[in-house]
Amino acid sequence: MKNILKQSPWLLLILCILLSVGCTGNNSVKPISKSQEEMLRSKYEVLLFNHLRTRGEWPLDKRFRSIKQMADEGFESAALALKLFDIEHSDLKRNDASAQKRLEQLAEQGNPTAQCLYAFYWEHYNFQDERGERWRRYVTQASNHGVAHCMHLRAISLERNHLNEQINLKFEAAHKGDLYAQSGMAFYYEKGLGVEKDLAKATCWAIEAQKSNTDWGRGLYKDMAFFYTQENPNGLQKLTPEFCNAAISVR
Repeated sequence: MKNILKQSPWLLLILCILLSVGCTGNNSVKPISKSQEEMLRSKYEVLLFNHLRTRGEWPLDKRFRSIKQMADEGFESAALALKLFDIEHSDLKRNDASAQKRLEQLAEQGNPTAQCLYAFYWEHYNFQDERGERWRRYVTQASNHGVAHCMHLRAISLERNHLNEQINLKFEAAHKGDLYAQSGMAFYYEKGLGVEKDLAKATCWAIEAQKSNTDWGRGLYKDMAFFYTQENPNGLQKLTPEFCNAAISVR
């Protein structure tokens, strides 16, 4: 077989195309300009991390198709996510050394989405190790660049005596659409942790999370609505879009 392939380079090329593995240029991301990169970040960054956070939820193919579309449009962090996480088969890790190396390269170059993806990847596959200087540096830099999920990660990494800063970070990340930050805001208001207890506002944040169309968001809304209606049996009628928009616009 090896002799045949050596003598028939066209056959080798055809096999590469059919198998879609091991060929130069396969899974490459089309080159884009800096402005296009920023546009893709604005369009897809929050959704990418929400997909990764809920990647174990069914149907798996829906998330895979969505992330693949991002990658096909040139969003390199999405392409790397497909190589680092087995989106099609829930939570299994792909062992792709070249993707890990490229992710580290982009992160060191200051790409904020890549920095946050590195931190997210580390959180899931190195969770027994203490967070290192690189993790903290990437999370801080990505958070300062407005990456919503790294605002959330930065918030949960702070000590308990920095509760006000935690809430501020989660509040901003939640308004950007980060699912877990929205859940955090619901929790703060449900428990009265660092803010005045307000079950109506907690439920409004759960309504925001439910818009993600995920089991996580739906479950959060179900829980918060239950707690709210225990004290206000007809209270859900009050939570109109206008009411909730005003309620969650301020801390």
